[in-house]
Amino acid sequence: MPALSAPKTPRLEPPTPHSSSAGSSRENSPRTPTEFPSPIINRVLRDFYEFSLPSNPSDKDMENAQQRRSHALRFLQHMAAGFSDQQLKNLKFLEDFLRLRQWPADLAPKEYAPTSIKVMLLNASAFVNHFKAFHLEISGLSSNKLERILLQLRRLSRDNTRAVLSHRQRAKRKKSDSLRTSTDLQSFIRKAERNLPRVMDDIRTKPTSKLYRIAQGYVAGFLAVITGHRPIVFCNITKADLLEAEKDPLGRTLVWVSTG
Repeated sequence: MPALSAPKTPRLEPPTPHSSSAGSSRENSPRTPTEFPSPIINRVLRDFYEFSLPSNPSDKDMENAQQRRSHALRFLQHMAAGFSDQQLKNLKFLEDFLRLRQWPADLAPKEYAPTSIKVMLLNASAFVNHFKAFHLEISGLSSNKLERILLQLRRLSRDNTRAVLSHRQRAKRKKSDSLRTSTDLQSFIRKAERNLPRVMDDIRTKPTSKLYRIAQGYVAGFLAVITGHRPIVFCNITKADLLEAEKDPLGRTLVWVSTG
């Protein structure tokens, strides 16, 4: 079993939740506690956080690991409702399958999207798997009992898939409704063809940052319309990206552009 000691460097401490979440309807008072009543399980949560990090973690890696820990903690808090601190020294409280199956339904009114609920179910499963693999002797449950809990979580994840697909279809319809019409796009193309040469002439005689932004907007928008790519692709493309372009089996040129 890995040591349950505190992280060796402060950088690996789970970050404190951002204060900006306080205004969210999901985070209204009373605030969700950031610690579990059981010190032993808290140490396993910290170990789970560290286990989720690569050897040389970036800020994004630490943010993702903290999200996994946070989701595991939310699952534990849901399952622990009504139990005394004395009863929370191990994972026996997770055997309440009726309460476990209720978790997604309890999350939905808190405005979690089906996709978010699916991620939370996956991270809860990852935590139980971590407990089973590395801390079985302090779990209070046998490997078979932990596997039954994992089966319940996997079933909930499968049941949630239908809601995820429905959510994605609604989001896709909403996005489609917000797209510009063909008439709007043709109007923009004509405007870009008419105005861009004049803007480029102005840049040659009296360059300003405003003129550069206008020119970039026309070029990015023009290319986005004729290629179907998002404008951000053309705003972020660099000379290095073009020099590293590849050819696909059909002879088409592929340029990899970072939008981060």
